[in-house]
Amino acid sequence: MVFRFSSYFVVAFVTVVVDCLTWTKYPDSVTRVWNGTTVALKWDYNLTTEEKNAANIAINRAWDRGNESHREFVAVKNFISGQTVGYAEVFAPHITISRSEEATLIINEVAKEDESVYKFTVRFLTLGDRHISRNFSLEVRVQPTLQCPKTVRITQGEQAIIPCIVTGDPKPNITWSKEPQSGNVVSHNSTLVIDNARISDSGTYNVTANNGRSISVLVELDILCK
Repeated sequence: MVFRFSSYFVVAFVTVVVDCLTWTKYPDSVTRVWNGTTVALKWDYNLTTEEKNAANIAINRAWDRGNESHREFVAVKNFISGQTVGYAEVFAPHITISRSEEATLIINEVAKEDESVYKFTVRFLTLGDRHISRNFSLEVRVQPTLQCPKTVRITQGEQAIIPCIVTGDPKPNITWSKEPQSGNVVSHNSTLVIDNARISDSGTYNVTANNGRSISVLVELDILCK
């Protein structure tokens, strides 16, 4: 198994002198989103509109693979008086950056591979290495999926096994119930097992996977007489 850990570094360069630079807006330290959605991550700081429009915003990505560290260019955008004077992107349109009143990193159709630690830095070229930075973690949650047989047929007295393949992150909770009594929970495992199955066990079973989002599948169990 290969472990991959990514970090995004967003850097804004401005050529003005500010006595005290502080954050006025930033993402939560841990930001959780669902895969397939679009996320807009916003930062702001105590600069005038003119000063903000003089900023260069750049994104680089770094990750570790085994004992090796890698970094790659993602995007850069220059803003002067609200006008884009230079714009280059490697991962567009998946990852874009914009600047209106706030610096915004936009990730379209978020994927699990976007789960990373992001670092945003505002640096002043005229003040040497003076800067402020802030980190946050992006956690990408994956909706559950269920793969189950539509029908299972066995003879009474045998063991009934209804296997389902469940995926999702975080790991979904599983609930089996027999229709029409949806509140009658019969199992919390991904595979439903009924020993010494009886005719009365025949019917429709509802399996639900839930990890904040939910999906349900109906499976028919047919018990045949000997």
